[in-house]
Amino acid sequence: MGDRIQLQRRLETSPTGRALITGAIVFTLAAMVVSNLPPSELRRTGMRVVEPYLDVTGLHQNWNLFAPDPRRATLQLEARLLYVDGSTAVWHPPVGDPFIGVYASFRWRKWAGNVMSSSNRGLLAPAADFVARTHPRDGRLPVQVQLFKRSYVAPMPGLGRPAVQPWNDTLLYTARYGGSS
Repeated sequence: MGDRIQLQRRLETSPTGRALITGAIVFTLAAMVVSNLPPSELRRTGMRVVEPYLDVTGLHQNWNLFAPDPRRATLQLEARLLYVDGSTAVWHPPVGDPFIGVYASFRWRKWAGNVMSSSNRGLLAPAADFVARTHPRDGRLPVQVQLFKRSYVAPMPGLGRPAVQPWNDTLLYTARYGGSS
């Protein structure tokens, strides 16, 4: 630990280290400004440069949640697993984390949203394979994984309809496996 503190101190006190830290801060701020520009050629060109950095750091910003027409649908990815003995399990992307909190949930929600998107159908098989690999039972993989998009549309404010709407399940993908690990 002491070596790490010494290295950090050397980085922060040397002119080269301060220049690197300043450059990283300036690049981060510029990337955030570019990502918030209105649609234009400048934004498209800038995003080609900064998008990989924004992806890695999770600094993407998207304000369409607020205006002008926020999405009313609540979406949830669900995997239903069937094992060779007939038992079943249900998996949802993890929520929360004791160490990094909502950041982990945000990344899982973004992943699930991409998996459920009709423009990313190529992600369905790898997602089902991931769920199967990470949920063996008695040393055996599931024989089937079904991915569902669960959704409900929230009522418009002030309409007086029930606050909890029924979920609609849409089967997105079915993967079948050999039944052994």
